[in-house]
Amino acid sequence: MYNPFSILNLFFHSQFSNFWWETGTPTFLIRRLQQKFEFHLESFTGGSDLFESYTLDSQDNASLLFQTGYLTIKSVNKELGLYTLGYPNREVKDAMYRHLLGAFRHTTTTQSQALFAYIKLALDRNDLAEVVQHINTLFSTIPHQIFIQNREAYFHSILHITFHAIGLFIQSEVSTSKGRIDTVLHTKDRIFIIELKLDETASSALDQIREKQYGSPFMDQGKEVVAVGISFSSETREVVEWDAQPY
Repeated sequence: MYNPFSILNLFFHSQFSNFWWETGTPTFLIRRLQQKFEFHLESFTGGSDLFESYTLDSQDNASLLFQTGYLTIKSVNKELGLYTLGYPNREVKDAMYRHLLGAFRHTTTTQSQALFAYIKLALDRNDLAEVVQHINTLFSTIPHQIFIQNREAYFHSILHITFHAIGLFIQSEVSTSKGRIDTVLHTKDRIFIIELKLDETASSALDQIREKQYGSPFMDQGKEVVAVGISFSSETREVVEWDAQPY
């Protein structure tokens, strides 16, 4: 299955690009997702009602994204009548995250491109100080009154979207037998177990990782496991303290 417009542009420009997405950026869809802080779209599971027609006002976002082509069926559980939706390809996935981050940051999409590259390079060097510096830049454009109203949701959503947008495997709110991990970030050589604290200390975040043994499920994956505690200030809207230790 192919898109004729994308194929024609491929031959015309002699290079691959997000031609399909560029023909119709879903501005109203991005706004809907932003309003409800919805960004976990990689593996949405639901019943057959996902495919039924509703009015635009009453339709849930997963159904709307499916009917407009931004999500597709990835797997079917016939016995339970469940369908798992996901992005059809990397073009749509990458573009969606870039536009979501622009909307959440209240900036244009292009203003985040350089930051993506800098964060990826810093992670490859294990330079967490530089990563934190760029994270603070990401938050600097969010209007104060909007951030205060939804501060915890903003903090988690922007980190999740950012790491996905640079092509890393990130898991949010991972449940274990002893608790729930805020974020697990997988890079080529390391697995970062990240605990986020709002208006608390980074050391309390590290203590929680140790006490709850959050890193234990990842010790057999052949990578260095690193515990990271991050303290975010709701007043200054930036990371004010962080610490990282081998698990």
